[in-house]
Amino acid sequence: MTGRLARHLTPTRPSTFRDRERGLTALLVVIVLALALGTTAHDGASAVVDEGDTVSLSRSLHGGSVHEVRVPTADIRVRVGPPTDEIAGELADGGTSSSDPVRPEGGTHLVPVAWDLEPTREAAASRPGDTTPITLRIVDGEDEVELASRSGRELTRDPTPTTVVALDEDTDLDDLTVEVEYNGLTQVLSPDTGDIDAGAAAPLYDETRTYDTGCHIDARCRIEATGARTPWRPTADEAGFTAGQVTVRPYDAELGWADEGSAWASVDIDVDEPSLVVNADGDDRNAHSPRGPTVTLDREKPEQTSRLANGSRATFAVDAGSTPERLTIEQELTLSGPEAPRTVTLRKVMELAETR
Repeated sequence: MTGRLARHLTPTRPSTFRDRERGLTALLVVIVLALALGTTAHDGASAVVDEGDTVSLSRSLHGGSVHEVRVPTADIRVRVGPPTDEIAGELADGGTSSSDPVRPEGGTHLVPVAWDLEPTREAAASRPGDTTPITLRIVDGEDEVELASRSGRELTRDPTPTTVVALDEDTDLDDLTVEVEYNGLTQVLSPDTGDIDAGAAAPLYDETRTYDTGCHIDARCRIEATGARTPWRPTADEAGFTAGQVTVRPYDAELGWADEGSAWASVDIDVDEPSLVVNADGDDRNAHSPRGPTVTLDREKPEQTSRLANGSRATFAVDAGSTPERLTIEQELTLSGPEAPRTVTLRKVMELAETR
């Protein structure tokens, strides 16, 4: 029994220890290889941009011409660079000098796109809190990639100077377009030629047309009673008003885009309401205006009247190629007392002069 046990144990124990040692060594090798392979795969994946994905860069990439696309609140300068196969890793968002180069997945190219915004002075003065989003997309045939969709104020603060987009490797610069959407209207830029299909936004690229009423803040006008036989007229210090310039634009912050071939013409008006009328004998009667003044442009009523801190703004729909000629303010007063007349109509017709 002892001999058989000795013969059984003697060869078995050293063999078991060696096998375990070999097994542990092999396991360690497998773990090290797995970690190394896993790390390599992870690093490689982090440096590869899948088709349709974007990567923000920490610095601008030069290349391509700058083209300007205009929206009502900003001028947007867009630059699209030629497709490339590699971007230095240190340029990528969060990258370091030791980062692997950024490459597209097989069968794609990286296309650099940069943009920056300059708010229009007119927009800053009229709607400083405008939150209407501006959406930028790059389009390759039937494929499109959204680059940004934020308000002009947010995009102006955006520190990202360039974004690279992975697109099909057969893509050339002349295959690409950049779409800029604002409040439902999309303009299409061809970066290869600089051509812009602006649609109803086309007037934004022309000089804004303005027309002087002659009744601005430094030259207040008066509404006079109509008809020579009207005995009752406002006192000399009442019935004054101001009217700003009539401005023709393709877009209104409240009404949106005008139809193609049309435009919005708006004017700010502040009219004093007379409280007293007098006749030639010096008699007086109290007066008030139950409905406030009405405004017409070439006999057309406004599409919308908005209240302002001082006065109101009247906005008219006009033909885009037309020239406004006359702005008319009319106010009806109701007079106190039983005697006739019970009402007096005041009116002022302004001949408009185009400004430069």
